[in-house]
Amino acid sequence: GIVPALEAIAAKMERENGVHIPDPRHQIIITPGGKWGLYLALTAVLNPGDEVLILEPNWVSYKPMVTLAGGIPVSVSLPSNDNFRITAAQLREKITPRTKALMVNTPCNPTGRVLTQAEHDDIVAVAMEADLYVISDEIYEKLIFDGRSHRSLAAAPGMAERTLTVNGLTKSYAMTGWRLGWLIGPAPIIKLATRMNSQTVSCAANFSMHACIAALNGPQDVIAEMRDAYQAR
Repeated sequence: GIVPALEAIAAKMERENGVHIPDPRHQIIITPGGKWGLYLALTAVLNPGDEVLILEPNWVSYKPMVTLAGGIPVSVSLPSNDNFRITAAQLREKITPRTKALMVNTPCNPTGRVLTQAEHDDIVAVAMEADLYVISDEIYEKLIFDGRSHRSLAAAPGMAERTLTVNGLTKSYAMTGWRLGWLIGPAPIIKLATRMNSQTVSCAANFSMHACIAALNGPQDVIAEMRDAYQAR
C-alpha cells in the first residue's frame, strides 16, 4: 500500500477504534477488498489441519476460506432463542489442541448483532487462555443502529499481538466497486500475508488507495446520513 493510505488507516484506527499502530508500513496491508484481507489472514496463520472456530450464523464465505487455506472450520452454533449470544462456555466447548483461531464478525452478517461488553470480554478471555488468533471482521462497524457501540477486539489489553483486524470502504462508505480493504496485525503475520498478496493479486489499485485517503480523512457526516436512511428502511 502507498504510505499515505497506510498512515490514513493507522490514524483512523487510533482515532476511532483505540488501536495504536506504531509501524503502519509493516503492520497494515491494503487489499483489493475486505474479503481478500480475510483470506490473507487465514493463509498467514494456518498450517494444514489447524482448526478455526466459526460462530454460526455466519457469512457464507468463512468456511470455504478456511478450507482453501488448509484449515478445518469448526462451527460454534449460537442459539436463536438467546438472540445468538456468545459465551465463553460455548467457545471452550469447541476448543481442541488443534484450534488455532477464532473468526468474529461484529456487527454481524447475517444476524445484525453487535458484540456486547460481556461477549467482548468472554472472547478476549478465551483467546488469551487458549492462545488463539482472533480474526476480527469489522466491515460493518459504522452501520450500527439504536445507539449501540462498536468495540475493536485489538484494542483490549493483550489482544493486539493476537488480533488480525479486517475492514474496508465497502459498507461504511458505500464504495463496494472500489475494492479497497485492509488487514492489520502483528508485523510477522503481516509479512507472511504480504508475500501471499504479492504472488497472487500483486496489490490494490492505486486510484482506490487515493480514494481511501479521501474517504478516511475527509468529512464523515455522510456516514450517519446513510446509516439513518438504512435504519428507516
